[in-house]
Amino acid sequence: MKTLIVNLKCLYKSIWLIIALITMIALSVFLFVNTNGVPIYFTAESAHINIFLTVLVPMVSVSLFLKTSDLERSVESYSNIVLSQYAAITIFVMSAMIVPIGFLLYLAASVSLAAIVLMNYIGYFLLSTLVEVMFLVHLSLISATVIKTKGAYIVSIIVSLMFTPFLTNIFYNDRFDIFTRAEINTFSYALFNLINIAFDDPRRLRLAGGGMSFSGETVLSWIITALAGVLIIAVFIAVNGFAEKKTPVKAIIASCIAAALLVPTTTGYFKNSSYGYNYTPMDAIAEKVNEYAGDGSAVQVTDYDIEAKLGNRLRCKVKMTVSNPENEKLRFTFDEKFEIKEITADGKKCEYNRNGDNISLEYSAVRGKSEIGFEYEARLNYTDAMHHKINYSDINSAYLPELFAWYPKILSKSNEIEKNFT
Repeated sequence: MKTLIVNLKCLYKSIWLIIALITMIALSVFLFVNTNGVPIYFTAESAHINIFLTVLVPMVSVSLFLKTSDLERSVESYSNIVLSQYAAITIFVMSAMIVPIGFLLYLAASVSLAAIVLMNYIGYFLLSTLVEVMFLVHLSLISATVIKTKGAYIVSIIVSLMFTPFLTNIFYNDRFDIFTRAEINTFSYALFNLINIAFDDPRRLRLAGGGMSFSGETVLSWIITALAGVLIIAVFIAVNGFAEKKTPVKAIIASCIAAALLVPTTTGYFKNSSYGYNYTPMDAIAEKVNEYAGDGSAVQVTDYDIEAKLGNRLRCKVKMTVSNPENEKLRFTFDEKFEIKEITADGKKCEYNRNGDNISLEYSAVRGKSEIGFEYEARLNYTDAMHHKINYSDINSAYLPELFAWYPKILSKSNEIEKNFT
């Protein structure tokens, strides 16, 4: 505790306090002006502050480490020095967040924002920032320990910048187009999204009005980032302990626990973030399902019932009555990401042909009317070109716009080219 207090005094008496406060004020004013004082937009654009931290945190961390004298290192154990510096830097940087939080409180009061929504905004901002700071402090202190000179400033900043949006954009900016649905590597895309700690889909805050601004995927990415930082620093302390011919029991236990927890959380993250799409009020479906049948078509849906179970996988069962007096071949538009479990016609399994989003059924209607059933499911998690979640279903919420073919719609030859539901 004594070492922690000494480190805190050192930081709060340094030039870093002035730099942190002035920059936070400048960035907060910038966000305030550019978001027209709207709380949700102010919080969503907090990534600008977090990107600044990828430079501030390494600078502060290396500065504090280099101020530690050889005498202190000879008296205190390496683990105690690192942990006290880690705690001091984290407290110092997070205390500077009082500036943007103050702006957010002012904005919330000016528009009489509901308390639960305000707490979601503050929680999102503080948690995402805390995880980033924890991770960057770990990397920076290790860089300083290895380099042990002023060159550690440059090295730690370069290492930190590897975990910013720029890395994702370099690899995927020209490889993915939501409109052309160009293929990308699912695993590597999710991996880059995971380590992109400075910008973690803040536009999900649009759901904060329901009290759920954090999706399961977001929380898992934060947990993984924090655990990865703990594992890195624990292993480093353990290695140092062995070098000093000691048995670093606490560091070994911490690294084992972190490694054990990383396995299920990482598995859950990649399962939830597999590239995928979508919620439409149920009373709108019956009105819209015939809209794309095309002018002059005799095929009409007279009854439509859908059972949708939202979650990390959207599971649906559809039953519809189709009037088909001319016994035309039935064709539907239906997103290609869905795994079809079964399609039935008049209670019997029906053969079908599938080409992308289009499905045609192989059967003959009985007396011009048939009962058609669909059972299907998918992990929907589409993002736009800027990696913002747009159409999805997860454990907290779903966004399923009507134009997206997340339920089967009648498709006719006259409009299958004109209409695009993807």
